[in-house]
Amino acid sequence: MAINSFTIMPRVLSHLGDELIRNEIIALTELVKNAYDANAENCTVEFYFNEDDRSDYRPQKIVIYDDGDGMTKDEILNYWLTVGTDHKRNDLFAYIPSKRIPLGEKGIGRFGVHKLGKKIKVKTKTKRTKPLSFEIDWSLLDKAKSFEDFGVDIKSNRVKFNGEKGLTYIIEDIKGDWTRQKLRKIYRALIALNAEFTSEDCRLRTNEKVSKLIKFSSREATSDQFRVSIEAINNDTVFKNLKNFDEIKESAFYECDILLSGNQIEDFEYRFHPIGNIKEKFDPRFEGISSLNAGERLLQRKAELISDEIDESRLPKGLFKKNEVVDLAQKEIGDIYVKLFAFERTPSVRSAAETGEDVNTYLKENGGIRVYRDGMRVYDYGEKGNDWLGLSSTADIGKKLRNEHVVGYVFLDRKSSTGLVEKTNREGFIENDSYYIFSDALKWAIKYTFLNYRNPDKEKLSEYYSKSAEPVISLLEDTKAYIDEHLEDDKHKKVLTGYVYRIQKEYKTIVDTLYQSAGLGILSATVVHEIEKLIKEINLQIQSSSESARVKMLVRRLDTTIKKFSFLIKKTDVKKHDPESIYRQVLLFIDLRFQKHSINVAMDSDTEVKCSASMNHATNVLLNILDNSIYWLNNAKEKNKKIRIFITDKFEEGDVTILVADNGPGFHDDPKYLVKPFVSTKPYSIGSGLGLYVADELMKGMNGSLSFPDYDDVSEYFDDDTFKSGAIVALNFKKVD
Repeated sequence: MAINSFTIMPRVLSHLGDELIRNEIIALTELVKNAYDANAENCTVEFYFNEDDRSDYRPQKIVIYDDGDGMTKDEILNYWLTVGTDHKRNDLFAYIPSKRIPLGEKGIGRFGVHKLGKKIKVKTKTKRTKPLSFEIDWSLLDKAKSFEDFGVDIKSNRVKFNGEKGLTYIIEDIKGDWTRQKLRKIYRALIALNAEFTSEDCRLRTNEKVSKLIKFSSREATSDQFRVSIEAINNDTVFKNLKNFDEIKESAFYECDILLSGNQIEDFEYRFHPIGNIKEKFDPRFEGISSLNAGERLLQRKAELISDEIDESRLPKGLFKKNEVVDLAQKEIGDIYVKLFAFERTPSVRSAAETGEDVNTYLKENGGIRVYRDGMRVYDYGEKGNDWLGLSSTADIGKKLRNEHVVGYVFLDRKSSTGLVEKTNREGFIENDSYYIFSDALKWAIKYTFLNYRNPDKEKLSEYYSKSAEPVISLLEDTKAYIDEHLEDDKHKKVLTGYVYRIQKEYKTIVDTLYQSAGLGILSATVVHEIEKLIKEINLQIQSSSESARVKMLVRRLDTTIKKFSFLIKKTDVKKHDPESIYRQVLLFIDLRFQKHSINVAMDSDTEVKCSASMNHATNVLLNILDNSIYWLNNAKEKNKKIRIFITDKFEEGDVTILVADNGPGFHDDPKYLVKPFVSTKPYSIGSGLGLYVADELMKGMNGSLSFPDYDDVSEYFDDDTFKSGAIVALNFKKVD
C-alpha cells in the first residue's frame, strides 16, 4: 500500500507573512524582538522617505540593524530558512546566565519582512565569521512550483558590514497603505520595547555599598539593556514631538532610591517631580534618610506567632505591634539597592502634565520591578503579569502602586546573596526562607516606606485636578456619612441606611446599563437632575430633624423614581453617505449660533470617499462636539474664536475621519475619562456629563470610533499653532467603496 505525503507550495510562505502577521506594527515589533533574542544591546529602525514630497508617508525603504550575535551560514540554513524552528523554545528551558529569555518562540517572526516589502536584503556577521548576505524577492513566490524554484543564494564574497557583529535588514518595494498616524503608532510600539538602567539613574552613587551593587564587570548597564532607536530619513515631521526612552523616564512624577542593609533602610532619597503645567501649581519635594522615622527604617513583616510574654521594652525601636523584624543578614542575602521610577496614571493629572500616550504604551509593556544579581537579570521578575511583590493587593485603591505604575530595579551582590538560589528553569529564585525574607523586606521598603512619601503628593494632585465627579454617587456618599455621624436612633438609622444602600445599588445598575446603550439625551439628564434635587432635600431634612417623616417620604419617592427609570433607543439605518453632507446637515442647526457668538468656522477636505453612517446619529455626534466647542470658546473669553473641520481618509487606516479643532482651553481632563457617563467639567447645573458619552456610544453603534489626537498628530491638517491649546476630536467612520 502506497503512503502519500503532504506537498507544500512555496506561496505558503506569503501566508505566514501576510496572514499570520496582522499588520505592519506587529511585523516590525517581531523583527525588533528578534534582535533582543539575539542579545543585541542596540537596534535601529530607519524609515527612508521621499525627500521631494513630505506628504508622501509610504517609506521608500526600511532598514533595521542591530548589534546582536549575528548568524553563521549554518544558522541561516537551519534557523532563518527553516520554518517553525524551535531553537528559541529550547533556549527558554536551558539555563544560560549570559543569555536572555527569548521573547519569540514560534519561529515565524522573521516573516514580518514579507508583510513589509516585496524585496529584502539580509546582511549578517558573527564575532568569529566573515560577513554573509542573501536577497529574497517575494514577488517570485507565486511563480514558483516548488521550493527548488525559490532558492536563496548565500554570498560571502565582498560583503560589507559595519560593526563587529549583528544583522541588517534592507526592505524595499514597500507594501500596504502608510499614513503619518500609522507611523506614529509604530514609533510608540517600538519605543515600548526599550529596557535600560545605567549608573546615571542611581542617586546614591556616592554610597560605597550602593556603588558596589551597581558595579559589575566594568559595564555601565544591565545585562538586559536594550535600546531601540527609530529614525525618519528625509522627513523630520513624521515623529515630531514623540517621546524617546529618556524622556519617558523623565515623565516619572515620583523617584526613589533605597539601600537595605541588615534590618534597616540605611540610605534613602525620595523625589517628587511635578512635570508639564503642574510645575506652575506644585513645587518639587525632596526627602532624605533623616526624614524617615524609626518605623519606616526598620524592616518588618506581620508575625506568624505572637507571644503574650514578650517584653516590649526589649523590642527594637519602630517595630509595630504584631510585627516581627526582617533581617537580611540572618539569611545570607546581603545588601539590596532599589531604584523606583513611579508614574502618574490618574487621567486628569496626566492630562495636565501632557504626558501623552507614549508613556502609557511603555508602562503597559515594561511596568514592574526587575531583579539583577551582579548586573545579570533574574527572570521572570518584572515581566508583564508577574506581580511577585503583591503590589496590586494594597487595600486602598487610591494608594495602590500597581506594576503598570512603576519601573523598578532591585540589585543584589552574588557573593553576599548565597541564600537566594536560582531555579534551573530560569523562573526566579527557589521560594525558601531566604526568598521570603528578601521579598518581605522589599515589600516593607516599597509598599510601606516609599508609599508613605508618595501618597501625600499623589493625593494633593488628585484633589486639585480631579474636580469632575459623578454627582449622584457623591451625594449618596455624603448622605450615608451624615446619617452615620448624626443620627443616634439605631432603628431609624438602619431604615435610612438601608434605603440609601438600595438606591445606590439601583443607580449603579442604571449606570452599567448606560455603558451599553446610547441615545439617552434629555431624558437621562432630567432624571439625574431630579435625583440630585431629591437627595439635596433629604440632606437638609436630616440636618433639621433626625425623626422627620418628610425624610422617609423623600427617600421612598427617590427609591420609586430609580426603579421606574427607563429609556427608549430608536434604531436608525446605517447607510453610505458623503461625509461633507453630514457637515452641511449640522450647519442647518448650528450656523446661527456660530454667527451669534462670532466664531470663525471653516471646513476643508482632501477626499471624496464615502463613509458608513446613520445621518441622524452622525449629525447628533458632530452637533455635540461643536456645542462643546462653542461653550468652551465663550467660557475662555477668547477674542479670535476659531473652529476648523477637516475631512480626510488618511488619518486612520480604513476610516474616513471628520477632524474638529478649536482654539479654546482644551480638555481639562483626559478625554477618555470624559466619555464616561455623568462626568463633566462644566458646572453641574449646566453640564449633564452625558454629551461625550452619548457621542462615543453613537459612533460605536455605527462601527466607528471617537478619538482625541494630539495637535502634533494632526498638524498637517491644521497649520495653525493656536489650535495647540484647544480641543481636537476625531470622528472616525468606516470607509465605503
